[in-house]
Amino acid sequence: MLNTNFLRLIPLALIACLLFTVPSPAGADKLEGDEAKAAKERLKEIKKDWKKADTATRMSRVRELARLPERTVGSFLIDVVDDDASDDVALVAAWALVYHNDPEDARELTKSFNKAKTPGRRAACVRWLGQYGAEAPLKELRKIALDGDGSAEAATHAIADIRSDDAWNAIEAVAQSGKLPEARRAAMARLLAAGDKRGVETMANSANLEDAAWAAHYAIGTQLETEAVNQVLEFAKRPLKLAAGKRPHFFGSLLARLTALESHQAVVKAAGGLSNQFDAEIGWWLISVNRGPAEYKAASRWLQDEDVADILNGLRYLQRLPEPLSGDELKLANEHLAPLLAHSDDEVVAHAMLTSLAAGACKDSMEAKAVEWLKDDKPFRRAAALLAAGRAGMNASDRALELLKDDCWYVQSAALDCLLRLRPANCAWEVLGYAEKQAEGRMFSEAIALLCDLTGQDFGDQLEKWSDWLKANDKFSVQPRKLETLRGVPHQRLKQKTAAKFYGLEINSINLQFAIDRSVSMVNAVSREPDRPDFPSRKADILKRRPEVGRMVRDGFLPRFHVAAAEVAAALDGLSQNAKFGITLFNHEHLDHERVGNDIKNRKDVVNWMLSTDVQGGTDIKAALLSIIEKGEADTILLLSDGEPMSLSILEMISRANAIRRVNIVVVSIHKDLFNRHYLNALATRDHGQIVDAEPRD
Repeated sequence: MLNTNFLRLIPLALIACLLFTVPSPAGADKLEGDEAKAAKERLKEIKKDWKKADTATRMSRVRELARLPERTVGSFLIDVVDDDASDDVALVAAWALVYHNDPEDARELTKSFNKAKTPGRRAACVRWLGQYGAEAPLKELRKIALDGDGSAEAATHAIADIRSDDAWNAIEAVAQSGKLPEARRAAMARLLAAGDKRGVETMANSANLEDAAWAAHYAIGTQLETEAVNQVLEFAKRPLKLAAGKRPHFFGSLLARLTALESHQAVVKAAGGLSNQFDAEIGWWLISVNRGPAEYKAASRWLQDEDVADILNGLRYLQRLPEPLSGDELKLANEHLAPLLAHSDDEVVAHAMLTSLAAGACKDSMEAKAVEWLKDDKPFRRAAALLAAGRAGMNASDRALELLKDDCWYVQSAALDCLLRLRPANCAWEVLGYAEKQAEGRMFSEAIALLCDLTGQDFGDQLEKWSDWLKANDKFSVQPRKLETLRGVPHQRLKQKTAAKFYGLEINSINLQFAIDRSVSMVNAVSREPDRPDFPSRKADILKRRPEVGRMVRDGFLPRFHVAAAEVAAALDGLSQNAKFGITLFNHEHLDHERVGNDIKNRKDVVNWMLSTDVQGGTDIKAALLSIIEKGEADTILLLSDGEPMSLSILEMISRANAIRRVNIVVVSIHKDLFNRHYLNALATRDHGQIVDAEPRD
């Protein structure tokens, strides 16, 4: 596979470790004595079955050999790099060899490079050489990186891994004059990720807006973010040639991921001078993301519209006002928001309450609505009122404590948020009691986070220590608030550990919903199977349950959907039996399995149901997520998707629907296009989840 698509491999590898911090070789000593003898015996076993082994097995065996630094093992790995039919296997073999950390192997890999017949194989030979640091062949790598061969991008990353001054000078040279466009772009990205201003300076050489935005993603969260964004905005002043129906998704996903206030301000300042070709991206960014200056008049037309979607556009835009309105704008806001606080649509009213707080308008009407809704029968209204009351500083602590006993989880979560902001000292014992009742999961973590923020102490999940401290400090002084939200704040696991993981991500929920992509792309075989000791047995179990899946296995790799089924089964086995879960399978429509308790029978039945469904059709990720959010049953979504289609507008539809229920979204990405990974990153970040790649390359 790599021999024709290697130039897409390295960007995927970059995402696997976003800041390019590939671990250095372990520096293990060569095995000696009995350990060396055992390594040789294991090598004999591997070599015996090597020719008959499929690609998946060979890759697994090569990773195993990385941990056996012995001379004959190293010679075998060189043979694999030279002769294996798969560039993928050769790449992993080269990594395993470098992991042995013998500089002599660097010379062997250089020889292999000179003998290699294809760009993909040459790339495999050089990709990891930078891990040798000062011992790396920098001069040779620089020459390769500046050349037009398809291995130039791999050599560029190898140089950056060296991390010396001379190496960064070489990277600058590649960014300025490398013959291969992918190598120049990668060099820019590596400079930006390292916080080197030369990365910003070389962005002017980008081919177009999308090329510049591609590189600028690697400045997100660094001190160079705003400077890189300004370079991208210069390109956005000119039209971009795009194929019919295509949008500038690297630009759109870059806007979605901006973190620095100065970056937001820069986009707002430049917006009026950008090509109108990008109005859709800028418009949805202003509605959904912007933390820079916001003008009331831009939203006033929407607020007076009869269409609910347009009203919500205006409200969402104003929710990020940097400071309350004054003068004529405040007068207009009072006039426009008052009827929306009495609107027939609950979502409009809820967002009007949040907008009133941001604008400093309709204070009395907003608080009256909050008081009314705090006693309402509908959980959505109770949750919205709690969120508004906390932010407004209303006298609602007693009601928030009462609603910790609510039947609805997201009302309980909103009650904790309200207490976070109102900060009554007398709530600590009630919150501790709530944590004891929850015992585990997301709501337990939110209660512990609140205790930490109120007291300035951190005893993690050791509830008896919390109790002892509160008894000894019954008149403690409430500390100034540090947290903006309790969502996604991890607690110290000092007492209990969780065994529940999904593609390596720890599951912090006992009330979850899996959302699994079942579009036609999920028929494709994975390029890497999960590195879990139990995966071979789970793979065998799936093939036993569904023998027909064997026809879809490629080079020993299961289809993506069936690997996902194995991961779901493993996650459920690790979850507490107190957990409740459901599964949504989606393509252009979605199927829901009823939510059930996590007993052995239900686990088996649910996985069998998943395996019995057809994998086909397109993808509608928005409809699937909105359906789960609107039901409000699960506090956490575990999403597995390629992220297509995704855009700023879809991100906004999900965010506005989730503003009150506040479901956390954890994402496992199986992206084909890198910009979809960026969009999924933005989705996970704004909804207080995490993101991981299903098939990491590094």
